[in-house]
Amino acid sequence: MLPFRAGGHAGVSGPFNILSFGEEGAVDVVHMDAPRTGAWVEDAERSELFVGMFNAVSRTAVSPYDSMRLIEDIAKGMSE
Repeated sequence: MLPFRAGGHAGVSGPFNILSFGEEGAVDVVHMDAPRTGAWVEDAERSELFVGMFNAVSRTAVSPYDSMRLIEDIAKGMSE
């Protein structure tokens, strides 16, 4: 989870998945989701851009423990 204070970030444009393969020389493949469609990125240069975006978002994300606490607080507030 990203805190609201993180503001705009690299992942704001939409969800994507990175598929990495263990074979030497294999290029990461990226799938981007969009309503009614999706797109694949299969070249090394463009794939690296998504890996960089993922790493940037990961550094901004709160810990799993803090994420759970935030979800619990929101759920508690919704049931009151």
